Amino acid sequence: MVCSRSMIKMVYAGILVLSFLSSPVMSASRSGEGAYRLGLVHMQNSRYDQAIASFSKAIEAGADQPDYRNARGRAYTIQGDYEKAIADFNKAIGIDKHYAEAYDGRGAAYAAKEDFDAAIGDYTKAIKLNPNSPQAYNNRGCAYYRQDDFMRALGDFNKALELNPRFSGAFHNRGRVYFQKGDVDQAISDYTEALEIRPDYAESHKKRGVALTKKGDIPGALADLNVAIALDPEDGYAYADRAVIYLKKRAYDKSWDDVHKAESLGCKVDEAFRKELKSSSLREE
Repeated sequence: MVCSRSMIKMVYAGILVLSFLSSPVMSASRSGEGAYRLGLVHMQNSRYDQAIASFSKAIEAGADQPDYRNARGRAYTIQGDYEKAIADFNKAIGIDKHYAEAYDGRGAAYAAKEDFDAAIGDYTKAIKLNPNSPQAYNNRGCAYYRQDDFMRALGDFNKALELNPRFSGAFHNRGRVYFQKGDVDQAISDYTEALEIRPDYAESHKKRGVALTKKGDIPGALADLNVAIALDPEDGYAYADRAVIYLKKRAYDKSWDDVHKAESLGCKVDEAFRKELKSSSLREE
């Protein structure tokens, strides 16, 4: 999980579906349970519209289970429909006020809306109900991170890793905290741990590339950012970060190419960097 909206897609599409599959469904109609299981398969394969349709069918089958509402709420969260997501989580909690996953899911929707106080409240409730959930600690750590409360964030990521030592998202997120605190070596170490567990983690390649740039390891940084872009060619920030490296290498045309690509993907390039690139390359754009 990275601590951003993109992280919601990576974490929720990856580990939460597995938690659904391992959790028992309360007594329900056979057709409702079948639609629910099909929805989980759609979630696992990133077919979110179809997942929502299947979960809706399960709900309409006449047995409105908290699992069904929770699952559809998470699909709505991934799709960016946060109000519908919150409504589903509210319904799940109304059916079962001790349902930890619904508090965790609602917290994610609040976090996506940047209501971090509400998110932290829900994550804390989820932790009280299930103190052995690495996911809830990781998610609360992300909310603390977004509030610049790095010490609490660090504590939550440490706890998530104590509960699950192979939680790549928690390593990545802890690396971001260390980077913000100026401990670049520890940040690189945590990004590397995340990548050992999950080699295709584009965000960790990107962030490690930025950290290596700060350390002056330009070849290593360029290698990481090239991989990040290959894994996620729609991430404008990766192109912007690589533009910095090309400037340092005096590869001005490549730097401009990355600036233009970043901007085409909606990333606003820092004006100070643009001025430096103009001055160094002796060209306007």
